[in-house]
Amino acid sequence: MRIDARRNREELLRAAREVFIERGADAALDAVAQRAGVSIATLYRNFPDRSALVRAIVLDGVDSMCRAARRARDAIADDPAGAWRTFVETAAALRAGVLMPMLLPMFPDLATDPELSRARDEVAAAVGDLVAAAQRHGQVRSDVAADEIMLMIMALARPLPALAEEHVPEFIERALAVAVAGLRPGSGPALPGRPVAMRVLGGERADRAGE
Repeated sequence: MRIDARRNREELLRAAREVFIERGADAALDAVAQRAGVSIATLYRNFPDRSALVRAIVLDGVDSMCRAARRARDAIADDPAGAWRTFVETAAALRAGVLMPMLLPMFPDLATDPELSRARDEVAAAVGDLVAAAQRHGQVRSDVAADEIMLMIMALARPLPALAEEHVPEFIERALAVAVAGLRPGSGPALPGRPVAMRVLGGERADRAGE
């Protein structure tokens, strides 16, 4: 892919995420093209229809999460607190808690899609490896599971509608700082119950605590 074509595709994905977060997944594609600074024809050359665009957003988000987790895992021995905090902030910036609930229902065959299933497994493994490393390096308490941390990050990055949009970045930054502090070992008494698992990209994940 040519450099300019790759740049157009990346800008379209960025713009689509922003527009869908602001207006919903049924927002006009003209608005996406305008936000990206390209023509609607360029959008359709990259993504033949809305479903193709949405699928690309999901895969790009999962890939970004995987890469962030792997970078943090590789850096955590040298800078445990910095690597872990950078991952949490990067994961929150993807706004998966806003995007995934509106985008995933558009794929009725999600659980049987080989590429999405592979992406689901890769992100689960990457985040799981990172959380295990963060626990070994004193950044995450041992009674919290990787799935719970991702659910927490997704929830914090999806503030209630009562919060004005201009205050969302500040809220997320402060809430993540509180969450990171609360995840450290010794931050409180043992948690009640067992770690929970989440449904990721249409697939069921086993509750590891119950295996």
